[in-house]
Amino acid sequence: MNQGMRLIGFLCLGVAAVLAQSSTSVYTYDVNGRRVEARSSDTTNGTRTERLQNLNGRTVPQEITEERVVSNEGGVRVTERIVRRFDQNGNEAPPEKVLVEERRGSGGMSTTLTTVFRGDGNGRFAVHERSTTESRAGGGITESETRIERPTLNGSFDLVERRLVQRRETQSQIEADQTTFRKDANGRMYEAAREETRETRQGDQVVTQTSEFEAATTGTLQLSRRSVSRLVKDAAGNENRVVDVYGVNSPGRPAEPGTLRLREQQIIERQKSADGSVVETFSIRRPGLADANTLGPAQKISETVCRGNCKN
Repeated sequence: MNQGMRLIGFLCLGVAAVLAQSSTSVYTYDVNGRRVEARSSDTTNGTRTERLQNLNGRTVPQEITEERVVSNEGGVRVTERIVRRFDQNGNEAPPEKVLVEERRGSGGMSTTLTTVFRGDGNGRFAVHERSTTESRAGGGITESETRIERPTLNGSFDLVERRLVQRRETQSQIEADQTTFRKDANGRMYEAAREETRETRQGDQVVTQTSEFEAATTGTLQLSRRSVSRLVKDAAGNENRVVDVYGVNSPGRPAEPGTLRLREQQIIERQKSADGSVVETFSIRRPGLADANTLGPAQKISETVCRGNCKN
């Protein structure tokens, strides 16, 4: 390899390293309206470190996640993720390991096996949970089934949850339905929850409505929450999202099953700065006690500043 090619290689590696790095700081506001850093995170080449301010005002690690690709050949990709969590004093808890195996088949078929291992104080890992997702895509429709199992006392695995998802996508609309089944005390699987999402795209605006249903005492599913999101994005990548959140109760009013009331309006503004950083502000408007249909002024809750590779 000549000197010019070697120099180009070093430059490419340097650019890749820069692109793989990002740092994020989340600021909240105290009772006096002062901006205070609540937590931060750094991501570098697959390792993400999250920190927070504890009750004593010290910055301590909250979680460290290390992710690497174990193998990727023959249509099978295996990824390992190690998660280390800490308490508010910075003391490390037993780690968690997640192994994800993705297999791509023909005809839009794919299978993902995820195994979660919990560590103990002696550095040993034991299987805590495993899930298998089988998906089939074709003709703008994707159907998937996820089966979640946990080990029993005799060492076998018991099915505890099952999720069915159907996603239909056209040029201007996405519809997604997810139904969750769980095991009851008698060992029978019952329909525990359902989520319906409808997304419509028109020009630079995206409107998303999500309805959530939960099992009621009557044994049927009942609408428990709904959100309507309106997203506008400009050519520079700046975003403005307004989300109306409805629930069975609202501030100062008792719950009325089957009746949804406006609980709050969330305002998320994402702006790109000239230096490449991204600033996202999160504000909330809530209805007053006197009039449930009138929203009060917006109150800024947090501000997130990301520098580096800020894709999300």
